[in-house]
Amino acid sequence: ALFALWFAFDPYPGTVLHDFVLRENLGKFSHGSYLKDLVTGHYNAITVIWLGDLVNYGLLAPAVAGLIGVAIVTWWRGRGARGPDGRFVARTPDAAGYQGTTRVIEARALLAPAELDLWCYVIGFLIIYTAPRQRQENYILPTVAALAVLLALRWERIPGWLLRSSGILTGVMVGGLAWMVLGLSSAVPDVSYAPWQLAALALLLLLALSTIVGRDAGIRRRLPAAVAGSWLALGLALAPFDGPFLAAPGSPGLTALRDRTILFPSTFFMRHERFRFDVPGSQVAPYDPRDSAATDSLLRQGRLMALTIPLDGTAPAGHREYAQRLDLRTRIPANEVRQIILHRHFDLLVRRLIIIEGSNELTP
Repeated sequence: ALFALWFAFDPYPGTVLHDFVLRENLGKFSHGSYLKDLVTGHYNAITVIWLGDLVNYGLLAPAVAGLIGVAIVTWWRGRGARGPDGRFVARTPDAAGYQGTTRVIEARALLAPAELDLWCYVIGFLIIYTAPRQRQENYILPTVAALAVLLALRWERIPGWLLRSSGILTGVMVGGLAWMVLGLSSAVPDVSYAPWQLAALALLLLLALSTIVGRDAGIRRRLPAAVAGSWLALGLALAPFDGPFLAAPGSPGLTALRDRTILFPSTFFMRHERFRFDVPGSQVAPYDPRDSAATDSLLRQGRLMALTIPLDGTAPAGHREYAQRLDLRTRIPANEVRQIILHRHFDLLVRRLIIIEGSNELTP
């Protein structure tokens, strides 16, 4: 009933039916051999769905693996019943196989009813999202909150070596970000960091390293803060790329583009929508930068568009540049990744995103 309201209030219900229902949902049940794709291929259910929460938890994946192990062992050992006094008991069979003595089990040695409900919620999601042929880890993101509660309830029982493994992953991530920050600031003059940002990054790195050494009790206390700090470290490292579009020399900037439509590069469905926050007052539309012929056609027409160019590049001839900002590259080819890691060519990580428009003589 709630979903039906979308069709009632959306001004384009036909588009909702075509894009969301038929293409994005029902379309994922069709095509190819269903049983084969269930266990093999890029979208197989085993690695993408049933192990997907390990990917979703990232740095805490070893801890979540430990949580699953603890839950299975706890459930197996606690297969008993609640005694007359309300306490959990487990019956020990005697030599003849009959139920013998009973012993009281501590509540924490069993899965509480609330924990069982949360596990049923998680498993239910996994079963439901195993059905579509196209499967992705982000489909089961709602289970992350339930696992967070379960993780907190069983945090003290997760093996310490698994928590140290999460600490190692955290240290590698924060250390890699620190290495990238130092390399970018020296290789790209336009990328700079304030002293307080570098100091904060150093403190976060020390916190991450502290989750590798020391007693288990201390690691249990510091690991949640270190994992949260890794996201702060990521924000600090990407800060130079979060700035607004700056007006090009001699240009009024984005103020001249209000109420106009700007074409932005988009390599995924509706990904260009994120640029609405960067160009307030303007409309956004997508184009695929991977299609070089289509991109060249847009340039020849002199369309108002955002174009990614090298750091030392300039706007195409006959085009006026309105604004620009630094842009961090994604989906970098393997050979360039090797150049970045082995030879510290951090300039390959950065490009300029410029908003341009062709002159009148270019426009048909």
